This record gives sequence, C-alpha cells and structure tokens, in this order.
Amino acid sequence: AMERRIQRLFEEGRPPACVIMEPAMMNLGVVLPEPGYLEAVRELTQRLGVVLIFDEVKTGLCVAPGGATEKFGVLPDMVTMAKALGGGLPSGAIGGSAEVMEVVNDGSVYQVGTYNGNPLTMAAARASLEHVLTPEAYVHLDMLNDRLELMDRADRNKRAESIRMEGLDDPRMADHIPADLLETLREEVEMARELLPTFDHQAMLDGNLSPIWFGSAINSFGVQELMRGIGLYGPPPQIRPTETRGVGAWEDKVSGFVFKVQANMDPKHRDRVAFVRLCSGHFARGMKLKHVRTGKPMAISNPVLFLANDRELAEDAWAGDIIGIPNHGQLRIGDALTEGEDLRFTGIPSFAPELLQNVRAGDPMKAKHLEKALTQFAEEGASKLFKPVFGSGWIVGVVGPLQFDVLASRIELEYGLPVRFEPTQFTSARWISGPKDKIEAFIKANKGHMAEDHDGDPVYMTRLQWDIDRVERDYPDLRLTATKEMMV
Repeated sequence: AMERRIQRLFEEGRPPACVIMEPAMMNLGVVLPEPGYLEAVRELTQRLGVVLIFDEVKTGLCVAPGGATEKFGVLPDMVTMAKALGGGLPSGAIGGSAEVMEVVNDGSVYQVGTYNGNPLTMAAARASLEHVLTPEAYVHLDMLNDRLELMDRADRNKRAESIRMEGLDDPRMADHIPADLLETLREEVEMARELLPTFDHQAMLDGNLSPIWFGSAINSFGVQELMRGIGLYGPPPQIRPTETRGVGAWEDKVSGFVFKVQANMDPKHRDRVAFVRLCSGHFARGMKLKHVRTGKPMAISNPVLFLANDRELAEDAWAGDIIGIPNHGQLRIGDALTEGEDLRFTGIPSFAPELLQNVRAGDPMKAKHLEKALTQFAEEGASKLFKPVFGSGWIVGVVGPLQFDVLASRIELEYGLPVRFEPTQFTSARWISGPKDKIEAFIKANKGHMAEDHDGDPVYMTRLQWDIDRVERDYPDLRLTATKEMMV
C-alpha cells in the first residue's frame, strides 16, 4: 500500500520528500513490526530516493541503547528522540546520515528550539545515559533461588540468561557486576534479609505472607521466574464449598459460579458479560448447563476468553479457567451453572460499604434511567444500592470516595445522564437475618431506618454505633452483618 501511494504521488508530479514512521508502536502496548517490513520500507525509500525518518519519541533508548535502529538492524536516514533521553524532562535530539545532517551543518536549514542546550535537560540527559540506562540496570537477583538473571536489553524478546550462584559471595558475581554496584547489591540484600521475614511456604498458603517477584512483562524479564514460582509455591486446586458439599476440580461434571458481571463492555451493543469460574469438569462450547437459580437450561454458545483488551471464542475450558458468558441480565453474581446438580456455592466475597451518599439525576424526568443504571452497577458488584422505605431517592454505598466519581462518569458516558451525589444522614448499612416473624416485627418498628437492596432484601441503615448496639440489645434473635452472602 505504501509503495502504491508513493508511486502515485510521483505520477502526479508530487514526489514525497520523506516517509516518517514509528518503527514500533507503543501507544497500544508494544506492537512490533512484522518480520521484513522495515527492511522493505528501507529498500523502497532508497530505491525511490525518499528520505526515511524513524520517529523514536517512544522507542528511542527504551527498546535498546541504539533504539529501534539497533534493535531491528534497519538504518534510516534520520531519527528523532524525546524525553526518554532526559529522564522525563522536555528534551529531544535528532540524528541522521552525514548527507542529511550536512544541510544543518552548512546552514541550508536552521535548526532552532526552545530547549536547545538547556542546562537542566542536558544534565538530566547525561545522568540518564551514564547512570540510569546502563547494562547493570538490567541485572536481576533471584534471592529465593540464589540465582542471578541477566538481560540483554538489545533483544527484549529474548528470555533472560540464568546464572546459578552459591550465595552473594560467589566470586563469579564480580564477572557480571561492576565492583561498586556489587557492593551496593550485597548491602541492600543483607538489609532486606534482616528486616523482612524468612519465606515460609505454609504462611503464604495461610494468607499471612506474600512473596514478591520483580520483573517486566514488556521486556520479557522476570516472567519465567514468576510463572515458575506460582507453579512451585501456589496452592493446589481448592475444594469449593457449597451448601450441600464440596466440589473438587477433579470431578467429571462441569460446575462453576459467576463472580463478576461487567456491562457495556461494548457500548455500541450494550453487551453484558458474566465471568464464570469453572470449579470442575471439562467445558466445551455449545454445552447446555443448568442455571440453578432459575432451574432453566442455558446453551453456552458464545463463551469468550479474555486477555487484556482481546477476546476470543472459548472452544473449551477446564476447572480453574475463567470464561465470559454474554447474556441479557439472566446471570448475576453468585449464580451457579452445573450439568444438572443443584449446587449453591458459598463464600463468594462481598465488600462492606463504608461511605453512603444520596444520588439524584440532573434531569428529574429521567429517574427511570437512573434506576436502571444504578441497578446495573449494583448487579456488577461495583456498588451497593439501597432504596429507603420512606422517600423516593436512592442511596449508594461504596468503599472509597473516588468510586462516586467513577460511578458518575460511567452513568453519564453509558447512559447520557448527569448525576450528583449528596450527603445522607446514614453512615453504615447492616443486612438482617433471623426468624421471619422477628424480622417483620423489627421492620415495622424501625421503618425510619429501613431500606431494601437491589435484591429486595431488608437492610438496616444506621446513623451511629448506638443504633447497632441498641438492636443487639433489644433484638437478641436477630443478626446484623456488614456484608451479604453473595449466593442466590
């Protein structure tokens, strides 16, 4: 396509002066060029006498010391570099062949810039080149296995080389790390070992200790160590509890539960995806599974697997996998899918709302739209929704204050409905459990404090700790909880 375009410009008498291109895209992650592509562009521009310029504002000094030119082995006529050179400060540089740069040297082109020779950015650039962008910066010590990992930053797609050591005093360390950096490394590792607890596998399995792996996926560095560590130290498949029994990953029958719902992943289609964790069996696309809450069969014809922003059809999946099931609201958090058995999984986590605010639509005529949006987010688990017995408004519960801003933004973007959040008299919410007649009597006596969540379950809204203490004293048969069991 590029060749046809350039040839057409020549035929129209408008030959291009140059081709400016990013040798690798880095705004959408890292998109490397197809093998042979840059070489073909170089051959084409040389053959037609067109200057080739690599825009290395992103890749310069990041993918390799010599940028994309060094990494891909393709020599352009000119390169441009930017703030990676100056450690983030506004800086830039250009370089090129002797023929191209001669026009600057002989004064034919006058090169000017606001930050030309700026002492601060020049000092930052020198510090970056001499002290930050060094080969030693890519040395990684695996303390757990007493292993040194070395990375060739000129080839970020190459797995790091491993060197087995016998502790930090291994004389081979000096062959790979400069003396001053080696001394610093030994001091810092000694400090970490003294201050941090010794790795205890059982403590990690109990959730009392978290090991740390350092690495960079974009540089293919440390990834193998992380995966190996998860495989070596991670817990075995767990038995998932239900109301009636435990479900093991080795069972033949398929079972799983919905732990997350995400709506409007594609705003054009108002799609809704339920994320299901498979607990047992071998799932195959097109299977009919029983939706336990409704008792109806569901044909899972378009399950998807997600990797970052990419999605693909899942032809099959095994226990431990997570699949996304597009639906129109049938699936909710806590729902179970099985090959026929009536299982209701327990222990699905739910957050306790710590901040409560009233929410109102900017346009009172769109109250129904607001109710739909709030119910959707409550079903996603992004917030808690409460409808007071007295009054016509809604109360939203979240964990942190920024969640209110996120909700307001999503409601406006996805529903075109500006909203505002206002303080409420209540400070916390408690779900009620106990004998049905006791709950009914309690609701009748405390209507000013009562609300319903989006499932229609009663919730006691409190102003002070005294409200909770009073209920525990006067209603011993009832139990108040800050969270609700996510099981339907």
